[in-house]
Amino acid sequence: MQLSASTKINDLLAAHPFLEDFLVGYNPHFKLLKNKITRATVGRLATLGAAARIAGVDANALLRDLAGAIEKETKTRPEVAGGGSTLDRDQRIAMLGHIIGELHDGGDLATARERFAQAVGDVDAGEIASMEEEMIRGGLPVSEVQRLCDVHVGAFRDALDRKDDLKAPPGHPVHTYMADNVILNRLADQLAEIARKLAAEPARADELLAVARTMLGQYEGLHNHYQRKENQLFPLLERHGVTGPSQVMWGVHDQIRARWKEARRAADDGDAKAFVEVAPALGRDVVEMIYKEEKILFPLALEKL
Repeated sequence: MQLSASTKINDLLAAHPFLEDFLVGYNPHFKLLKNKITRATVGRLATLGAAARIAGVDANALLRDLAGAIEKETKTRPEVAGGGSTLDRDQRIAMLGHIIGELHDGGDLATARERFAQAVGDVDAGEIASMEEEMIRGGLPVSEVQRLCDVHVGAFRDALDRKDDLKAPPGHPVHTYMADNVILNRLADQLAEIARKLAAEPARADELLAVARTMLGQYEGLHNHYQRKENQLFPLLERHGVTGPSQVMWGVHDQIRARWKEARRAADDGDAKAFVEVAPALGRDVVEMIYKEEKILFPLALEKL
């Protein structure tokens, strides 16, 4: 076979299985080829050009060294085309998946951010959704992708922060969702403030927990917000073949709902200690979901719908 930057890793290893061990020994980043989930998801899309950029090695040098390894094993040297540097969408998705695979295996988030900036530089909402869908289709349980959701956004936050703020006219569904988020952000801040005061002034527990119960009552709107996403927005996206966000976000919704119930129970029972523990986590989860909505889900919805 001819070797080029566009050669798919899966195709290469199907033709020459011995190259798996060669690549693993060639660069530490290639050790993920031993991970069945990574092979099934990233391997189907990743090219040698993308792999070279992920590993920080020269693509032409990698191609030459692979050709030498093939010649040594088979006595026949394949033709080698130029390394090239242009990445198409599939290659970018494959690179994102590779970085997430490393994080899943315990990699450092700061390192992932740095390598992401070097290898990809920018990302759009559709690419994050496609990456999640590829990983799910490749066999990674939805619960695992859900667990990694905050890591995904953390790794890509710098690029997402550079995106323009969303704009939608009043009455547009995205405008309404974002108006909800202004209120939810404020409530999250207020809940965290009540928890801080409770921790600092336990003698005011009865007074502060009464305020907390009122705040948590206003949080009922959170359930309405998530139900509209689940029953209106997600089905429309799924009709357009976009399934990753609904599979992952729905599970996070349930986690947030469970935290809300814990906070409500603590406030109703007068358990200041339990409230101080759960309220900041609830507020953080709500704010993180708002970020994912406004930087990933809603731009994707505006693009697809």
